[in-house]
Formats: sequence, C-alpha cells, structure tokens
Amino acid sequence: MNATTQSLTNGLSIKNGCKAQVVNEEVATYDSNGSLLRTETIIDYTKRNILNEFANLNFFEKEWKSKKRKKEIIDMFKEKGIDLFALKEQQNMQDIDIYDFMCHLAFNKKTLTRKERANHVKKKDFFSKYGDKAREVLEALLERYINYNITEIEDLKILDNDPFRKFGSKKAIVNLFGSKDGYLLAVKELEDLIYEAA
Repeated sequence: MNATTQSLTNGLSIKNGCKAQVVNEEVATYDSNGSLLRTETIIDYTKRNILNEFANLNFFEKEWKSKKRKKEIIDMFKEKGIDLFALKEQQNMQDIDIYDFMCHLAFNKKTLTRKERANHVKKKDFFSKYGDKAREVLEALLERYINYNITEIEDLKILDNDPFRKFGSKKAIVNLFGSKDGYLLAVKELEDLIYEAA
C-alpha cells in the first residue's frame, strides 16, 4: 500500500459495522463478520460515496452552494476515510477546484480550474462596491483561492497571515467591511460568484 493511498482510506468504518481497507489503490469492503463484500478502485469507491450522499448533480450543487463552509462537505467525506484533496492530487488535478473534482468523479461534469473560476469573478462588477482596502482584501482572498482551495478563504484565521497582515489586525480587516458579519457576507458573496461559473 503506498503512502498516498493509505492517507485516502485506511481501515475506515462504514455503516452497519462494515470496514473498508485500501490495498494497492483498491478498496476492500468487509462486513461486520470480516467477510469480503466487494473490492473497487479508490475512484469508484469515492464516486459511490458521493452518489450515496447526493443523488444527482442538481442536489449536489444546491447543497454545495447552501453550505456556509464548504469544508463541511469535505470533512463529511474525510469521516468516511476519503481525502478528496489527496485523491485529486493523485489524479494530477491539482489546479482543479474540489467542487469540480467531485462533479467530475460522480457526475462526469467538465472541470474548471480555480483560475478559470477566479477569472469569471473578475469579470463581474463585484469588487467595485467596496472601498479600496476592502477590495484589496477580497482580491487577495481570490488569489489565495487560485493558489490553494476554497477552504483557505472560509477561515478567518487566514487574515493572520500574509498578504493580509499589511491591512492590520484581523479586527481592523473585518472593520473594512463594517463588521465581522459584513466581512463574512462579502466572503460568501465571493464564493457564490466563484461557483456561478458553469
């Protein structure tokens, strides 16, 4: 078992006491008595788990967009032993958004890169409604999204790091948006625009 695969699923529990174990990039699922139920590739296993949670693309899109933090969905799969980011990297899809990766796996949807999604946002009249400093913060968040992933911009802790330090303390940054709620609303709006691109 290689290290990457091991990090994807390793002895995870499944419903009704069943266990799954990764062996040579295949997932073996055992019942509570230890009898083998099935083996499948890690990709098929992940696809099946996505489809078990989200029956169709419309339902997945609705759930994804309704979550205040996309990390909730990613963590739900992590609890099943699926590290979507590691799997995405293993598939050489590092520049693809995690949302697109999941849509591609489960629903055969065409993928967009994070940069393509960010370029879509830049074409919108989103930033102009904010003051100069607030706009710079949002542009920096979008750049962070391009280079990393959506979960990066959801966490307020990001404001403690560069390039945000130049704007002052976390409190000073959220005050650029009127309040913490104003900041969070702006980030949510930014995310909504990111996922508006088809």
